This record gives sequence, structure tokens and C-alpha cells, in this order.
Amino acid sequence: MEIFTHLFATLAKLFATLAIIKSLHFLIEIHWLIKKGNTFADDIERAIISNDLDLLESLVRENREKTHILIYKIIRSKTKVGKIMGNFFYRMPVLLFFTCISGYFSDKETVKFLGFIVFACTLVQVAYLITSRFILGIADNYYHPVQYVSSSKDAKYATKWSQRQILQSFLTRFIIIFMSVVFSMGFVHFSVEEIFPGHDYNINQQVPDIFRYTYFSLVIITTTGFGDIFPNSIYAMIVTATEITFNLVFFVVLLFSVSLTFHQS
Repeated sequence: MEIFTHLFATLAKLFATLAIIKSLHFLIEIHWLIKKGNTFADDIERAIISNDLDLLESLVRENREKTHILIYKIIRSKTKVGKIMGNFFYRMPVLLFFTCISGYFSDKETVKFLGFIVFACTLVQVAYLITSRFILGIADNYYHPVQYVSSSKDAKYATKWSQRQILQSFLTRFIIIFMSVVFSMGFVHFSVEEIFPGHDYNINQQVPDIFRYTYFSLVIITTTGFGDIFPNSIYAMIVTATEITFNLVFFVVLLFSVSLTFHQS
């Protein structure tokens, strides 16, 4: 049993390290968006309106060169394995999911270490969602679908998306991030219990950790408030208040994005 605990702890640290690298990538891109995002958005819109696929592809590639750090280029190499790593595993929701899954079965010291990392990476992920949607605006509807274009054919496909396809693309991305935050914050609540032992939460101890804390996180972020579980300590209250704030942010971003897509037509 101890061997499996160490194995899960090692896997959790590996995924957490990749999540930190991805967070650095997000922070670099957030900084770039704040400085040059408005100009970039205008260029993207101009390329879409004029159906200039070469310009669209060059803009996205130029942005990749400026914001993707060296380790990302190594991970997402031109090899088949590198493309799989870059297109699936090197995504923040995926990294946080595997970090949390491994963390639930790790030793207490590893859980304490992971709790801070998962919390910080979740904050960065939400900050990136807000920044990209509000700064890029309509251009963000095309920027993310073609962010990994390898040819003009891929870019052409995205430029001809209908309003329904654009909305579906964003909602898929939104739901994935939303569920990622729910699951990640559930693990953060779990880590609070490990970092500050005691009765931080009034919670049913007979239910497995992974289910009860994910359930609690979902209840919080949807502001359902059944009252069957609630925070008792100041640390648990801080994490809970942060997650409630996430709910308000998601609601505003969702309304903004839907109205933006319909306004685009």
C-alpha cells in the first residue's frame, strides 16, 4: 500500500510541475494581452473580415513565438508524441485533474504541498479566461480555435464557422474550465483539512474524500447551499469565499461571451 502511495505522490508532483509551467505560460500570455491585446484583436478581426487566411495564420504563429516559453516548445515538439502531449496532456484542466486524482491517494505531506499549487494554478486559469475574453472580445472566438493551426486549411475551416459553431466551441471550453475549477477547488478544500487538522468542515466522514469534497465544491460554486456541509474555520471560509467569487466571474464571462457572439452576427 505504501508503494502505491509513493507512486501516486510522484505522479502528482510530476503533473503539478507541468501545471506550474503551464501557469507561467498563461502569465506570459496575460502580460502580452494586456500590453498588445487590443491591437492583436483588431488584426485578427481584419483577417477574418477580409478572409485573409495567410494573415490569420501568421498572426497566431507570431503570438505563439512571443508567448510560448522554451519548455512548451520542447513538450509540444513536431513528433507524434509531442503533438499528443501538447494537444491533450499539456492543457491546464487535464493537468489539474490528474494532479488532484493522484493527490487524493498521496501521503499527507504531498497533499499539503499540492494544495497551494492547485489553488494558485486555478487562480491563473480563471485570470487567463477573463483576460482573453474581455481584451480580445470577438477575436477570441477565432483565436482559440485556430491557436494550434498547422496549415491554412485549418484556419479556413475556423473562419467559416457559423454563429452556432462559434458558440458551441466557447461553451465546450467554458464547461471544461468550469468543471476543472469545481474539481480543483474540491481538492483545495481537502488539502485545507490536511494542512490545518481539525474540524474545518462540517462534513460526512463516511463518504470517500474525492466525492464529498467535489460535491461540496459544486454546491459552493453553484451557490446551491443545502446546508449539509459548511466551513467551520477561517481557512475553510477563505477558500469557500474565493470559490463563490469564481461563480460570479463565470456568470459574467458567460453572459458577456453569449451576447458578444450574437452581436457579432
